[in-house]
Amino acid sequence: MEIEHWQGYLAMPIPEGVVIQSPFGLSQTPVFGSDSDHTTLAIAALEYLLSNNIDVTSCSMPEGVDAMAICAATGISHDDNEPEWNLLVGDDALVVCARKEVKEIPHIDIVVDVDSEFHEAMREAWRMEMEPTNISQGAYVSRAQYEESMKARLGMMGQSSDDGFIWPPRQRDKEGTVMTGSPVEIGTGGTIHSWTTLSAAGAPSEFALRAPLLGGITSALVDLNSGPRGVFLLVDDEDCPLDFGIEVELVVRRIYAQDGFIRYGRKARVVQA
Repeated sequence: MEIEHWQGYLAMPIPEGVVIQSPFGLSQTPVFGSDSDHTTLAIAALEYLLSNNIDVTSCSMPEGVDAMAICAATGISHDDNEPEWNLLVGDDALVVCARKEVKEIPHIDIVVDVDSEFHEAMREAWRMEMEPTNISQGAYVSRAQYEESMKARLGMMGQSSDDGFIWPPRQRDKEGTVMTGSPVEIGTGGTIHSWTTLSAAGAPSEFALRAPLLGGITSALVDLNSGPRGVFLLVDDEDCPLDFGIEVELVVRRIYAQDGFIRYGRKARVVQA
């Protein structure tokens, strides 16, 4: 079966659905990249099916994934009773999204062998970041605030106005008029308008544990194809040369942890030719 590159992962369509796997490995075992987990892989799997015009409206979501984040990003409902699709996760960095039982998961070769010390250091940094005792000294976003904005930020839902699309949604336009109307999907494609890289010492405190391992944090001002602009972190898994006007796609990755749980968001990923 043909293997495709999809959102920084490896995708293998199978008769029952699709397998999404991390391209990184240790001793031929797939492992997560620096900002990925089963939730981000699951979102990629569902978005792969949707991009191929496969109708998916509900899906089972097992323990080990953030069902709320998946629903917000994809618009697919969580159903564990009689779902039409099932998400399957294991210990390795792969997920299967299938319409029926999968008797054997096909093998996908590892593309990138990771450094074991770096991988373990990144895992430990995330573990420490997840500790309830780890309190950020930077901007605090409560769980209620995060969940309230999930649909807009993960699902890329904006508002339509006389000046075009607005993202993120807001209560009033620039004239102070209350905005009404249904949210609209604004898409995940765009180009880089500008970017900046903060050194490990200058990175916000939310990233203090991981920034030294990554050599800093890079964010980009992205011109979305639908009109609005937004600031997005670049994915941590790849190190691609940047340039003005270069094409990017917005994919879901881990952003940071606070209050003992992961905040997910869209990150910019350079589209490889």
